[in-house]
Amino acid sequence: MPVMVDTPSTPHSPAFYRVRTRVAAIIPQGNEILLVSYCFYGEQFWSLPGGAPLAGEPPRQTVQREVWEETGLRVDDLRLLFISDHLYRSGIGIDAGGPGGLYHELGLYFVAFRHSGAIKIGDEPEHGAQHIIRDCRFVALSDIPSLIFYPSHIVQPLIDAGLAGFDIPCRYMENRGMHDHIAPAPRAILSVGACEPIKTETR
Repeated sequence: MPVMVDTPSTPHSPAFYRVRTRVAAIIPQGNEILLVSYCFYGEQFWSLPGGAPLAGEPPRQTVQREVWEETGLRVDDLRLLFISDHLYRSGIGIDAGGPGGLYHELGLYFVAFRHSGAIKIGDEPEHGAQHIIRDCRFVALSDIPSLIFYPSHIVQPLIDAGLAGFDIPCRYMENRGMHDHIAPAPRAILSVGACEPIKTETR
C-alpha cells in the first residue's frame, strides 16, 4: 500500500511534513518485476507491493506479509537493495478528500530472489473503499517509464539494478529537492478521474 499512516513532524522550514515509513518488495522474473496497480481517492497508479510495518514488526516480515496480502505470493531470500530518504509533494485525491500535502518518506526496498504461489489480487482492508488494488502483474523493466508510477524517483535506479540482475550493493538514495510523487511528470497531479474496474481473474 503506497500511502501509510502519517506521523506529525516538528516544523522543518516554513512547511510541516508528515513522516512515513514504507517497506516494499522488488520481485524479479526474467526481465520483468511484479507491480501492483492501486486506486486511491480516484487516482490510479502502479507501485511495488509493500506497506508500513506493524508495531514491533521487522522490515523483512513486513515485506513478506504485505506481498502475501496484496498479491497472494510468498517471497523469500530477501536482500536490502535501496534505502530511500526523500521529501515530496502529494496532491493525490485532494479534490476527493485525499491526503494532499508535504511528506518525508523513508523507504526500504528488498529484492526477493525467490517467490512461490499464483498471483491473486488482494485487498487493503485498513483503507476501506478509498484504497483499492486494481491489478497486479509482472511488467517489463523497459515499460516502467511509461507508467504512472509511485515513487517516481526510484524508476531509473530500479531499471539500472534490474539490468544488472539486481546483483548490486545496497544503495542509499537521498532526495531533498521537493518533487511530485508520481511519474510521468506531465500528468496533472491534482486531477481526479474514475479508476478502472477491478480485475478479478487469478493469474
